[in-house]
Amino acid sequence: MKLRSTAALLALTAACATPTSLPSEAHTHPIHASFQGAHQPGLHPLQDLLDPADIDLNALIEQTQKGSPDPSAMTMVWWIPTEFWAASLASEPGLSKSDVADVLDVVNDYTLVAVVDGTIGVFGGVDFVPEAKVRASLRLIDLRGKEHKPLPQSALSADASNMLAMMRPMMAANLGPMGENLNFYAFPAVDADGARLADATVEGRIAVKTARESYSFRLPLGALLRPKVCPKDDERMNCAWSFCPWHGLRLERDE
Repeated sequence: MKLRSTAALLALTAACATPTSLPSEAHTHPIHASFQGAHQPGLHPLQDLLDPADIDLNALIEQTQKGSPDPSAMTMVWWIPTEFWAASLASEPGLSKSDVADVLDVVNDYTLVAVVDGTIGVFGGVDFVPEAKVRASLRLIDLRGKEHKPLPQSALSADASNMLAMMRPMMAANLGPMGENLNFYAFPAVDADGARLADATVEGRIAVKTARESYSFRLPLGALLRPKVCPKDDERMNCAWSFCPWHGLRLERDE
């Protein structure tokens, strides 16, 4: 990554610090271009995908973060798909296409997950699980149902290591103790057969397992898709659905 991308990473880190509990095939935004050569069964046509600049970042964050139902736990698992980075960068008008491409080139090599895990004490203090202990039990269940361990830090590229190192102190500054204990873990982007471990645009399911619980993500993520309506009454539906659950009709794009 070239030096000019430092501004892009800073903007991206600022966007990451606010966690919550393609118009046509000719479009060549980097996020779409990265998938054009790897069409998979169940992959939504490019015309069904929103342009990165049109993605509701808050909705995407909400759909990619999971929290523990245990009231005594302060646990959050955040799967950070490539589309999140593209949408974050698209909201920064001062960034060039080259800046965007530089960042996406780095994150496309990994499946990134952020985890914070703690137990809330009787007086409200939080005992956070150390990074090494979280790493030891953390697993990613891919689209094929196979289990993966996070990559060791030594296996990351210099750019990826630097990017994650830049994000951590900004998280701490914005989120306090929770941010200080929010750690980032990288898994491979693809398996030995070249299939993506996690793809936010395909039908399926992935999961992230911690020592305590498993957090499942049903795909595709609706925040990435163009709105759909039932052809019978024009009611807007979940963008990830194919059929109206009340009328049984195939949903249509809301033009």
